[in-house]
Amino acid sequence: MRLLFLTMDGTHGAALRQAAALLNQHYNLDLQLRLYNSTTLRTDDDWQRLAIDIAEADFVFGARLFSEDYVRPLLHALEQATCPVCIITSNPSLIRQTRIGKFVLQKSDEDKEPGFFKQVVSKLRPKGGASEIQRQMWLINNVGKLLKHLPGKARDIHSFISVHQYWLHCSSENLARMLCLLIDRYVPGYKGVLPVQDPILYPDVALLHPDAPTPSPTAPITRSGNVRGDRMQARDGSACSRCELSP
Repeated sequence: MRLLFLTMDGTHGAALRQAAALLNQHYNLDLQLRLYNSTTLRTDDDWQRLAIDIAEADFVFGARLFSEDYVRPLLHALEQATCPVCIITSNPSLIRQTRIGKFVLQKSDEDKEPGFFKQVVSKLRPKGGASEIQRQMWLINNVGKLLKHLPGKARDIHSFISVHQYWLHCSSENLARMLCLLIDRYVPGYKGVLPVQDPILYPDVALLHPDAPTPSPTAPITRSGNVRGDRMQARDGSACSRCELSP
């Protein structure tokens, strides 16, 4: 079983390898990952190797693919794929290459669907603009809850929405859950073999206290006038750090 991942920066690589190793160990899978980023797609030989791997892949996933130097050749490569393809948070032309199950994010797909599905597909299609990320995240956090338990195309739309959440909250555990969902739903012969679990949603903004025993949704934190920037102080006088999660 081969899953191929395309990104520009490769920052998810280590967590993906950990997730795959975990699944191989616990479920006796023969899961092989093919990871590509901007540093591994520089020569004609690199692009030829990518084309071969796409032809042999059971699933292709991509995220944050924007550079014009890569968009055109990637578009051609993805058009040749015969396996399911899912592209998120990328150039709109690449996102439209998404085709998983009955969900195909092309213009013709929307035209064939009346009513509810036509509205959902229309909203999921990238529209561009400075507020596009915020608009997409609102849809991801709300629409997915309505589709989770519906069969057929609704399930495929739920998959597309869920992978955004797994990928954004990119711990090795979340990426293992994402791999389970993709394998269960889109790799023949593995239905029901792996557990399908919801993404773990980490907070967008958090305070890190070095002595906190466990995570807590609330904490008595006050701003200290003697500490600059994103350093804060708890009521016991201990220093805390503020961190943010960005898409």
